[in-house]
Amino acid sequence: MAGFRKNSFIVAVFASLIMAVLICSPASAASPLVRKISTESTETKFTLKVLLNMRLAPKVFALDVKGGNPRVVVDFVRASGVKGLPARMKTTSPMVRSVRVGIHKKPKPKIRLVLDLVPGFIYQVDQWFRRDKNTYILVLSAK
Repeated sequence: MAGFRKNSFIVAVFASLIMAVLICSPASAASPLVRKISTESTETKFTLKVLLNMRLAPKVFALDVKGGNPRVVVDFVRASGVKGLPARMKTTSPMVRSVRVGIHKKPKPKIRLVLDLVPGFIYQVDQWFRRDKNTYILVLSAK
């Protein structure tokens, strides 16, 4: 009977150690990280690419669509950014004036990208996530 208790105790301790390693491993504790932001422009399309360390769907919404200061906002909630992310990215696009990058730590961490649009266009936004490259892609086109 004493051998059974000893073996049960060892199994329980071993199982607890395995659970602690799984729960506290860097892979499970990793938080989303924005690694790089890039843009591409043509006369009719603007492409925003955001390289992350894991899959993270952003919240995307428009502001002042019919007014004189239209914007598209892309929020990566719970994400932080690597050092060196630009605060503002100028573009050569006839539709997008600039991309502003905000790193917010409170109340909850997030990276906010704001696309400052040129008024007078009717915009269409398409977006997808490339899982093989952990890259979020937003394509903005004008009609």
